[in-house]
Amino acid sequence: MLINFIKARVFVSDLAFRLASWIPKECRAAVKENCLIQNIFRVIKSREFVEQHSLKVLSERQEADLRGLPLPETPLTQHSIQVVIDAQHASHTDVEVTVNSILNQDYPAAGISIVGMTSGDWESSRLQNSQCKILQTPVFDQVFWRSTVSDSKSGEYLMMVHAGDCLSRHSLKAFMCEAVEHPECDAFYSDVIICRGSKPVAECRPAFCPDYLREYNYIASSVVFSKGAIENALFTDYGDVLSAEALNHTCLLHIAGNHGRVAHLPYFLLEDGNSEGPDAKKFSKLARQVLEELGIREGYSVEDGEFSEVVRVDWNPPADAPLVSIIIPTKDQLDLLCQCINSVFQKTSWENFEIIIVNNQSAQKETQDYLEMVSGFPKVKVLDYSKPFNYSAINNFAVSKAEGEFIVLLNNDVEVISPDWLSIMLGQAAREEVGCVGANLFFPDDTHQHAGVIVGYGGVAGHAHKFFERGHRGYMNRLICTQNYSAVTAACLLISKKKFLELGGLDEVNLTVAFNDVDLCLKAAAKGYLNVWVPGAMLYHHESVSRGSDKFGEAKIRFLNEIAFMKSRWITDKFEDRAYNRNLTLKREDFSLKKFF
Repeated sequence: MLINFIKARVFVSDLAFRLASWIPKECRAAVKENCLIQNIFRVIKSREFVEQHSLKVLSERQEADLRGLPLPETPLTQHSIQVVIDAQHASHTDVEVTVNSILNQDYPAAGISIVGMTSGDWESSRLQNSQCKILQTPVFDQVFWRSTVSDSKSGEYLMMVHAGDCLSRHSLKAFMCEAVEHPECDAFYSDVIICRGSKPVAECRPAFCPDYLREYNYIASSVVFSKGAIENALFTDYGDVLSAEALNHTCLLHIAGNHGRVAHLPYFLLEDGNSEGPDAKKFSKLARQVLEELGIREGYSVEDGEFSEVVRVDWNPPADAPLVSIIIPTKDQLDLLCQCINSVFQKTSWENFEIIIVNNQSAQKETQDYLEMVSGFPKVKVLDYSKPFNYSAINNFAVSKAEGEFIVLLNNDVEVISPDWLSIMLGQAAREEVGCVGANLFFPDDTHQHAGVIVGYGGVAGHAHKFFERGHRGYMNRLICTQNYSAVTAACLLISKKKFLELGGLDEVNLTVAFNDVDLCLKAAAKGYLNVWVPGAMLYHHESVSRGSDKFGEAKIRFLNEIAFMKSRWITDKFEDRAYNRNLTLKREDFSLKKFF
C-alpha cells in the first residue's frame, strides 16, 4: 500500500514537472514573481470561498431533493396558498421579480395580491396575469387584512413577501406538502438566502423557538400561515401595519402566545432581496405592542434591546421571593472557592438564597479551616461527601439537603459578573413550561465559554459560539437573545427542586462526571419542558481548573464510556438538534455551513 502511494506521488510530481516545462520561461518567472499559485490557494482556502462553495453545493442538493418531491394528492382547492406582495416603496422591477418567481412555481398559487403600489403603466405583460389582483391599498390596513384572512376562496393559506423576494421554483410545493402532512400546524417557515451585497449569505434558522422570537424577528420572511390560525389576529387597536415583515412577526407572536404549532422546513425556499439592509428587521412597533400585551397576561415585561432589531424580555421572578439553594461542590482549590463565594455574596442582587458547599475530601488545612469558618455564616451550609468524586452523586446528595424551592448547580470555578444573574434566571425557571435555565459564561479573556449546548457537536454535544468575543452579536443575533436550547451547562444551571426530582436528578451511575447536565436537559425536553439560555445572566468560568483533564489514564477511559452511553441513550451522533440546523456543520462551534471538500 505504501509503495503504491509513493509511486503515485512520484508520477504526479513528474507529470507536473513535464507540464511546467512546456510553459515559456518568461511566464514561469512572472507566475513565481507575482505569487500567483500561492494566491490561488489562499483564495481557495479562505472562509468566504469555502462558505460560498458550501452554499452552492447545498442549494444544488436541496434543488434535487425538492424536484423529486411528489405533488400533494389533495385537490388544489383544499390546499392552496394566496401570496401577498408588500410593494411599498418598491420598484416595478422588484415587483416583477417576485411575481415571476410565483408564476414559475411547479405548484400554482391560489392568487397574488400586490399591496402598496398603484397599477400604472406596467411594462411586463406577465403582471397582467389573471392571478394578479393589484390593490391600491397604501399599506396592510385593517380593511385589506380582514378581507384577506376571511376569503377562503383565495386559498386556505397565506404567504406575505416583500417585493424583490424570489421564491425558489419548488417553494409552494414544499410548503403545501408539509401542510398536508401536518395539518395540525398553524404556520410553516423555511431557511432563506439573503441577497444583499455582492455575496449571498445563508440564514439557517432553528426549529420554532418562542423565546428567541419574542426578542428578535428571526422569521421575517418565507413563512406560510393557516388563515384559520390568524383569523382572530385582527389588529383592531393598532392602526396600520408597517410591512410584511412586521405582520409575519406579529402573527407568529400571536400563535406562540396561544401555544400554536409552527413547523420548520430546512430548505432555502426564498431569496430575500430586500434592499433596505439590516434596518429592515427593526423590531416593529406593532410587534412590540402585541408583545407587551401578551406580557401582561403571561408575566413578563419588554425593554429596549442593545440594538434596534432586538428587545429584552424580562420574566418576573415569583412575587413571594422563594429561597434559592446554590450548590457548590469543591475539593481544595481554596482560591477558586473564595473567589466564587465572595462574588456571589458581593454581586448578587437577589437576597433570598443559601449556599450549600459540598466538601469532597478536601485535604489542605487552609481549606478545612475556611470551611469551618463559613459554616457559621447565616446563609452557608457545609456538607461533607467522603466518597470518590462523582459530580452527579454529589449534587443529588446536596439537593436532598437543600431547603430552597429552586436550586442552582454552580461550579466552584465560576465568578459572578452581572448582579441580576440570579433574578433573571429565576424568572425563567419559575415558568411552568420551563425546565433547565443556563447562564452566559465567559472565559477570563472575555471570550464565550457557554452560550447554550448543541447536541451533536463532535458526536455528543458542544457549546454554541465557543470562543466568540464578548460583545459579538453571534449568528443571527443569537448571542444577544434569550433562546430555547436542547441543553445548557451545569456549570451554572437553575431549576426548580420539584422538577429536578421529577426528572430523577443527575445520572450518578452512567454519567459520573461529563454530560450529566446534557442528559438532565434532554430528560426535561422529553417531558415537554423548554430549556432556556439567557444572555443577561453573565458569569466568568475558569473551566475545569479544579477538576483537571479528561485526556489521560482512567479519566480518559471514563470519558469515553460516558460518550458511548450518550450515543446509546440519546443517539447523539445522529441527533437533529431543534436549536440548530442540519445545513450547519457539526465539526465546528461557529454556525458555519457544512463543508463539501
